[in-house]
Amino acid sequence: AEVDTLPSSKGVTTYHCQIDKDEPLRLVDLQGLDGTPEALNQTLIEMVNADLVLWMLKANQSSRQLDTDLKQALNLFYDEKKSRALKGTRFFVLSN
Repeated sequence: AEVDTLPSSKGVTTYHCQIDKDEPLRLVDLQGLDGTPEALNQTLIEMVNADLVLWMLKANQSSRQLDTDLKQALNLFYDEKKSRALKGTRFFVLSN
C-alpha cells in the first residue's frame, strides 16, 4: 500500500522475527504494483509461497485495475493443473 506520494520501498524487503521459541516469522514487504510485469510476477511469487497475505487496497478506490490484474493472475495460477495440489494462501484484504 502506498503511504506517500512517492514509492516508499523498492523491491522486496524481508524481516525475520522470532519470539521465544515459537516458529520463526518471515515478513515480506513488497514495493507494490506499478503496472510492470516484473512487479506483478514478483508479487505473485511471494503470494503463492506465503501462508498469509495482508493485501492492502486503497479505500478511496473500490477496484484498481492493477489489483484486479493481480487477482486474475492469482486465480490463473491456482487453476493450472500443476498448482491445484498446492495449499491455498490465506488472504486478509485491508483498506487504508
